[in-house]
Amino acid sequence: SEAAVVAACDCRGSGMSSAKSESESESALWTPRTQLLQLMGLSVLGVTLPLMGRLADNAQYLILEDYSLFEVVSVAILLFPILPLLLWLIVRLLVRLGFRRSGDRVFSGLIVLLSAMCGMTVVRAISVGLDLQRNGIPELLPALVALAAAAAVGRLNRRSAAVRQFLCVLAWGGLAVPYVLFGSAGVRWQLLGVPDQGSTAGLQLPRPVPIVMVVFDGLNGMSLLNAEGRIDRHRFPSFAALADSATMYRNATTVHPRTDHALPAMLTGTLPREEQFPVEADYPPGLFRRIFESGQYDMTVFEPLTRFCPTELRQLQHGRSAVQQIGRLLSTLLRVNTQICLPLELAPEQTIIPREWFGLLPHDKASAVTQKGLVIYGWDTGRREQVQHFIKCLKPGSRPGFSFLHIALPHYPWSVLPSGNSYFPWADISLSVAGLRDEAWTTDEWLVHQAWDRNLLQALYADRCLGMITETLRQQQTLDQTLLIVTADHGMCFVPGASLRETLSETLPDLLPVPLLIKLPGQTESGVTDRNVEIIDILPTIADVTGMEPSPEWAGSSLLADEVRARKTVCGTRPSIIAPEFPERFQHVQRLLRVFGEGGADDRIGRLQAVSGLRGRRVAEFTVKPSSLQAVLAAGVVGRDIAPSEFSPGKPFTSCLQHGRILRADGGGQEATGPIQPVWLALAVSGRIVTTTRTSTDAEWRDIFAAFVPEDEVPATAELVELYEIPGPTEVRELRRVEYRSV
Repeated sequence: SEAAVVAACDCRGSGMSSAKSESESESALWTPRTQLLQLMGLSVLGVTLPLMGRLADNAQYLILEDYSLFEVVSVAILLFPILPLLLWLIVRLLVRLGFRRSGDRVFSGLIVLLSAMCGMTVVRAISVGLDLQRNGIPELLPALVALAAAAAVGRLNRRSAAVRQFLCVLAWGGLAVPYVLFGSAGVRWQLLGVPDQGSTAGLQLPRPVPIVMVVFDGLNGMSLLNAEGRIDRHRFPSFAALADSATMYRNATTVHPRTDHALPAMLTGTLPREEQFPVEADYPPGLFRRIFESGQYDMTVFEPLTRFCPTELRQLQHGRSAVQQIGRLLSTLLRVNTQICLPLELAPEQTIIPREWFGLLPHDKASAVTQKGLVIYGWDTGRREQVQHFIKCLKPGSRPGFSFLHIALPHYPWSVLPSGNSYFPWADISLSVAGLRDEAWTTDEWLVHQAWDRNLLQALYADRCLGMITETLRQQQTLDQTLLIVTADHGMCFVPGASLRETLSETLPDLLPVPLLIKLPGQTESGVTDRNVEIIDILPTIADVTGMEPSPEWAGSSLLADEVRARKTVCGTRPSIIAPEFPERFQHVQRLLRVFGEGGADDRIGRLQAVSGLRGRRVAEFTVKPSSLQAVLAAGVVGRDIAPSEFSPGKPFTSCLQHGRILRADGGGQEATGPIQPVWLALAVSGRIVTTTRTSTDAEWRDIFAAFVPEDEVPATAELVELYEIPGPTEVRELRRVEYRSV
């Protein structure tokens, strides 16, 4: 037995010695220099280069936040080489303190982590390039492959000299950091002051007439028309009144379905390319730069999304020190890196990234103090405040005025009523819409029409805003001599099962047409033309009126000339060329009239009903029984000036939109085995039915419903909603009361 004990002790000692020897042999593989080079190589590929690439692609963020060369370079240096150097010092400190095995483990863990970050950069590029999410492939699957590959790199780093040498060579990637960052024209302009495009300094305009230009966002020009092809005076009296003394170009279309390409095309008269960004440096000198360089105008530019107004006119001051700016930029980039390195299914919501990164000001910030210069608001919020501020800035001065307003009407978030009151005061671009996911519509026509309804309600408010602008010019007695241009950047698609923006044959009637009304100085007579017009013709037309020198880079032509374009060009992910007449655009008018009728007695905007003949009737007229269904309702009251709460932050608002989910007895867990049968619902207030709706017939949106109470029927005080199930949409004699809880 003593021999056995001795043998066991020998074996244990031998094992410990073997483990120690193995650890020492592994440590010998990684000299301090090798460790530093490997950490530098993987960190530059997994962290620094991806973030500098994102920053180079987001020059509008640098412009909005007014970052300097010193601040950006300081952050780049913090990411490389300081970050890998700090990681290396941690490893070396553990070794110096005698924790060699812990140091080796930490180093191995860092190699795996940084390798995984490199892999996720590749995965994200593949996922976006191949649109895996839309094709039903979760990003988690390739992410797991990348994680397995990272673990393999950690193992091979211990066993293969070639792998160790390769990881060291990657450190040379640090030389690519300046190339990636300053490869963007927008970054070079903002940080180095180096314009890539030509200069227009000293340009004089022979006829500097006052110019007012209003660009609505997401407004289809066909939405304004009635069955006769004229502007519907009942719905859009301000557009109709302007058309009485202006020229309406009824065949005007956009060249791109997205603002970040359509608006730059409008402002520069050029066709956009997908690799361009919405900053001045990526385009030839445009409208704002030419007007500014002439020195003949008092400029007021409301440009919330793109960055084309000269920064010399900037009014929004951040008041932050260089250290604060560095910390702010570094914090934002690390949040962006979190989004890159985690699969989309596991990544935090994008709200962890500041709105400024997406080119949007926070809700509580705006340069509302200025009367002249560049005015920046949050693009998707405070739209009433923006218009009111713009009207104040129309006051004439000693020089001709150039006033430009880009306003997100009727673009989502659909949260504004025709009066200008909001029913989602806390809404921003992230507001979800029932039936819309990843810019793809449900196949349920009812949900799509309800969203379209909300869009048109904001179009009615856009008309009201236009009326306030024209009335101000009229009162100031400047309307007659002003060049007034009213248009939009693109339309928006409301076709069930289609994309909100993708340019397919069935979506073109919704996406391409835009309103274009031009009132020349001194013009008093109206005109309507179906001439082939694109938004790139607006700048050449302004040049023709003011005597501005035309540019050979312009793809558009003046609408005052006889030249007629022989085709329409649609840029984007699916570029195409279509016939100049584009008669398909009137399909949008026909669909709109079928769903919403015309203005007047048949107007159904804001009054869509799933069951006809019930709105306005008393609940007491029907037999009322309890329903076996229950519901969750997002807002359990309707009324005006509802006080903010933890569920509805912001200013007092008008509650008129109700949305929720029906809870079935089976918990909703059973799979549908055929066409989904909707639940027909009636909403009542104080015993009177105010609207009817139904749940979705789309499996993805099963049991979801939304209901809209017309603004003129919203009670003056907050009233509880009564929810009733309708047994069938025809010959309704019975209602079943649905119990619900509010969230």
